[in-house]
Amino acid sequence: MATLTPILLLISMVGFFQWAAASTVAVFHALDQDLAALQKAGATKVRNFSVGTTTVQQLALGGHAIYAVRMGSGCVQTSLAAQALLAKQKCDLVISVGPVGDIKGDLTLGAWYLVTEVVAWQRGSHDPTGFRLHADARMAVAKHPLRQAPDGVLADLPELGVASGEVFIASDEFRADLASRSGCSAVDMNLFGLLSVLQSHDVNGIHLRTPSDHADSKAGEEFRRFSETYDGAGGRMAAEIIRALPQDATSPQAHEALRGLLKAPDAEGSRPQIPQPGTAKDGSGDPAGAPVRSAD
Repeated sequence: MATLTPILLLISMVGFFQWAAASTVAVFHALDQDLAALQKAGATKVRNFSVGTTTVQQLALGGHAIYAVRMGSGCVQTSLAAQALLAKQKCDLVISVGPVGDIKGDLTLGAWYLVTEVVAWQRGSHDPTGFRLHADARMAVAKHPLRQAPDGVLADLPELGVASGEVFIASDEFRADLASRSGCSAVDMNLFGLLSVLQSHDVNGIHLRTPSDHADSKAGEEFRRFSETYDGAGGRMAAEIIRALPQDATSPQAHEALRGLLKAPDAEGSRPQIPQPGTAKDGSGDPAGAPVRSAD
């Protein structure tokens, strides 16, 4: 049995590098503070470009190419943004960061969690006995090998199940029903759309979420306070994950001289600008109405 240990170790290492050796990483963010924090952590701007109505910011960090995209308002808009990027640019890994709403009351506001299951809570049917979730409404998220790395950014993160749909939840009564129906502790408006696109492109993802509110009658007020004080911690975590990934030596991004040649300065006004944040949860929506929880 002892002779098998080195072989098993080798297989494990090969599996890790196949999973984690990424030279191209997509980062989907809900709040602009995360993009700013990612750049402050050392990601340098290469260029901006558009795919349809989706604005993509290309960055470079630690020998990896990064394509940063802001998630939309709801699962449909998020899936459109993800499809626009992944149809244009092949990515080895996707990282997404954003807020969620706490629907069970067992989460700590401002703490970070690693998403391991997503439930499309609106995907189902009504019959005389009530609402039934479809069998494919539950989507498991594969565990990344960095989860096993001691002292890594993912090592101590608690796991989280997220109910995901198109509706902003701000109801004391419905949040309890949603928690019971989905079995999840949190709700958002991005993950189901994002995971659906990732599955179609066979791309793995790491999804980090922090509770911003309790998805109850005070959710709008709680989120606005959160967004005013949020410092982009998700962007910093994304940068730490990217730095921990093995470099692809065949990628031009792994060589400083080539990165300099690839960097093209933007002409003033010649490229689309990053959308500015609004007052709603995803930076869009009606300021006078209910906020839109785009990744909460």
